[in-house]
Amino acid sequence: MDIEATPQGPKLSGDLEKNPLPLLLGLCAINRATGQMVVDFGSERCQIGLLNGSIVGLQWSDEPLEATGPGDKDMVSALVKQAIRLFINTSGQFSFQSSANPSPSMIPADQLPTLFMVRYGLARSSDETLLNRLFQAAFHHSPIITVPASPSLDILGRSAKKQLLDYGSPTRVYPDTLSKTERQLLVTVWCHDMVEFDPPSEAEEQRGFLQKEMFASREMGEVSEFEPILQHEPEIIANIKPATPVSFTENTKTTQKLPKEWEVERKAPTLSEDQKQALEGLDAIVQLFQHMDEWNASDLFLCETRPPALRVHGKVVTLDIAPNTREQFESFFTQALPSRARKRYDETGDLDIGYSIDEKRRFRLNLHKQTGKMALVARAIPLGNLTFQELGLPESLTHFAKIHRGLVLVTGATGSGKSTTLAALINHINQNRQAHIVTIEEPIEFIHHDQKSRITQREVGSDTESFHAALRHVVRESPDVILIGEMRDHETMSVAISAALTGHLVLASLHTINATQTLQRIMSYYPEHLREQVAMDLSLSLQGILSQRLVPKKDGKGRALAVEMLSCTPAATQLLRQQRMEEMEDLLKSSTDPGLISFNRSLLSLYRRGQISFEVGKAYATNPDEFSLSAQGMETGVRAFQGGHDADPTGELDMKTLLHLVLKRGASDLHLTTGRPPILRINGSLEPLPYLPLSEADMRLLLYSILTVRQRSEYQLNRELDFALSLENGQRFRVNAYYQKGNMATSLRSIPTKIPDPSTMEIPKQVMKLADQPHGLLLVVGPTGSGKSTTLACMIDRVNQTRPCRIITVEDPIEFTHESALATVDQREVNADTKGFSNALKYVLRQDPDVILIGEMRDLETISAAMTAAETGHLVLATLHTNDAIQTIDRIIDAYPAHQQPQIRSQLSTCLLGVVSQRLMRRKSNDGRIAAFEIMVATPAIRHLIREGKMHQAKSTLEVSKKHGMVTMDDALKDLFQRGKISLESALRFVHNPQILQAAAQAQAQANQTPQRGNIPPKMRK
Repeated sequence: MDIEATPQGPKLSGDLEKNPLPLLLGLCAINRATGQMVVDFGSERCQIGLLNGSIVGLQWSDEPLEATGPGDKDMVSALVKQAIRLFINTSGQFSFQSSANPSPSMIPADQLPTLFMVRYGLARSSDETLLNRLFQAAFHHSPIITVPASPSLDILGRSAKKQLLDYGSPTRVYPDTLSKTERQLLVTVWCHDMVEFDPPSEAEEQRGFLQKEMFASREMGEVSEFEPILQHEPEIIANIKPATPVSFTENTKTTQKLPKEWEVERKAPTLSEDQKQALEGLDAIVQLFQHMDEWNASDLFLCETRPPALRVHGKVVTLDIAPNTREQFESFFTQALPSRARKRYDETGDLDIGYSIDEKRRFRLNLHKQTGKMALVARAIPLGNLTFQELGLPESLTHFAKIHRGLVLVTGATGSGKSTTLAALINHINQNRQAHIVTIEEPIEFIHHDQKSRITQREVGSDTESFHAALRHVVRESPDVILIGEMRDHETMSVAISAALTGHLVLASLHTINATQTLQRIMSYYPEHLREQVAMDLSLSLQGILSQRLVPKKDGKGRALAVEMLSCTPAATQLLRQQRMEEMEDLLKSSTDPGLISFNRSLLSLYRRGQISFEVGKAYATNPDEFSLSAQGMETGVRAFQGGHDADPTGELDMKTLLHLVLKRGASDLHLTTGRPPILRINGSLEPLPYLPLSEADMRLLLYSILTVRQRSEYQLNRELDFALSLENGQRFRVNAYYQKGNMATSLRSIPTKIPDPSTMEIPKQVMKLADQPHGLLLVVGPTGSGKSTTLACMIDRVNQTRPCRIITVEDPIEFTHESALATVDQREVNADTKGFSNALKYVLRQDPDVILIGEMRDLETISAAMTAAETGHLVLATLHTNDAIQTIDRIIDAYPAHQQPQIRSQLSTCLLGVVSQRLMRRKSNDGRIAAFEIMVATPAIRHLIREGKMHQAKSTLEVSKKHGMVTMDDALKDLFQRGKISLESALRFVHNPQILQAAAQAQAQANQTPQRGNIPPKMRK
């Protein structure tokens, strides 16, 4: 076998039919540090290693290679064939293909990329024995693996992530703690960083996002909806087709140094003879620490019998000095390690500890053993002079640094920058306040020097035994500010809360992903009987929670910071005191307070500023559908009144496109349900849109795209939901979501933004005059879609324009918006401003109203509150879902128990002003719809019938009381028909006595047939 250096990579040649394994493994054995490769193989064994003590080595000793048989064209051993699916042919080409690239791509065998061999081969192997061999071969020289920082690390599992030390620097993990899946991924990442690749395709980027989502869901114990997609995606199969076999010499040892242009550039510091001599003394290790700043080194690698090495600008370089000796290590350990720490190192072989040369320079040390020899890795700890602006933190965070007492929590996953944010808070206090700051960390991450404040930094393991031990005595150190590196247990949390309650500012971190989970985690540490007291203490001490995530930037250069901020406003404090943690998310979403920021709002801000892509924002959002909705310019809940981001319709089948079609076509309603295409109601007629019937998935996507988390929960539990939706142009829709036949369905009604003119709507004058009354109960009734809300809006507008009074409306949802004119108008929406009609009406009389509008009298409590308000001198307007005026009275009476009904009849007869029942129908001209009104005024005769329970006689009273403004539905329909406003067919749909209309129709027909005098022919005139 020969190895030849080529610009494309190492080229191996030999008798591949006898031994194809070196071709496979030799390509994976490039030493990044030296650019050299050694291949040693024979007929029965293969040994591959790297020069200069590299981290990669492989040896199969005394194991014959397995071939599938002399007559089989597949000459790779069965083991390798199973792992990476190599196929030997005679064409001299390497080809691969996938579902994304059905046409095979041909590449010369000597240019075979490592990535395809490992990522699509060994890293996907189901053979654990082979996987472990490769893993041990790659990393067997050290119990600690150094892996270059890579975006691929984002998909590592939980245990690997926990060992990440710093974002943006090499990552050290311990092989024995990794699972099989994590080993597979780590091998993939390691090989990924050995070679350079073209930028990933859009499909590969999308798959990366799905992988992150899948692994994040697994960590939370959930199954991602993307997992089936990833599991069933076809794998890429690689085929190696070597050239014609050449002669092969057994037991040949070939070593080839690669060309200079292939070598990694190394610039080790140049040392004088005096410096080299100084670094050979017993204090050599301390001397090396002191030179790290001069050499621009971030890390120092020491091992006895090996020369020291440095990491400079991400690259590891070896110093040209004598190896460190055991005596030097012993001297340094005696000086730096407490006896307890030295004992732990001797027993376990591993120790993390901090070490300071002076007040300005500190290092984080990892002490370990390599093949029985002492070794350490030192990392210089940066200064903590960080600012909020540099880190991209919200300016409102300065509020937490200015307060003098309370608890501030910074939370997030490992590697999300919690320590960096805490360092910025400490730096801000240090620059602006004269205080004593005590930090307790494991280990110390950032060094702070005294400015206006005096800073004491203590490290767990070297300065104190544990967080709990340090906190037990910290108050006696007279601190003003206490920083706790991590609140890990019940004891630490209790001391932190106690310190915050006793006048100290406590800053701490916690491994949770958002504010709601943080509060739930804290409460879970306490037994049930103590949680009420803990909730009270937290409500008094907690100042705020900052949760953060680092998300990839759009340009691929680094990561952007997305934050969720929960400042303890009175509302948040109330929820916390009552242990209503699940409502915090709605509070964050609905509030405009700069101290209340949800993750979705933060991600949306990054997206609008062009820092992240839409796909990244959606992948990292707490509620991806809600993020998509906001990104398209739509909002729900109370944010529907706060405007939105302007965005064009997508042109696809999404909710925004459908709503724009409603406006474009002049429709009043949009109906969505599974198994049917979207349907519009235009002038009373239903017109399907030219789309395919909606599937269950389509319906879920459309509906969930406009629901908040709380609304989803309510919809799924109650199977019904009402709310309002707003577009960016201010157009609003009333939405009712429900289920039919077990499937989701939704009806959306367009709400006119302008209150119509009563004369244009042809609302009778006697109806509008009822709104002039100073007090009493006025009911507008009719089925859904009959125009009740429009009639009430006209009445409220009449009062607003003519009377100096106070109007309060309670609606679900708010449909027409009123601007104060002569009157002042307050409009409250159920679920946004109040919990319900009954809840709002319970307190409405204390709000000094003159006129009260109730969107719907749904229950006994609401009906009682409405009548009480009407009796006490208020004008109350309300709606009810009944067919006519007479039935409305019976419906109200029947809502009460039998023993209360006589009293209610008397109460209702006293406070009732009138009942207006209406029906909406298509105009005869087909240019819209018109309403027919039945009007019952509460005259003494009607009041008497109500009081005596004789409403069955009321119809005759309505018929003979036209002088009092009363109109029956039959008379209203007859009038519209005779005036040519509606057709006979439309009128007959709603009339109670068809004979009235038939008589009117006959009379009209005869009138049309009788010649007028001016039209009589001359011969017929007398």
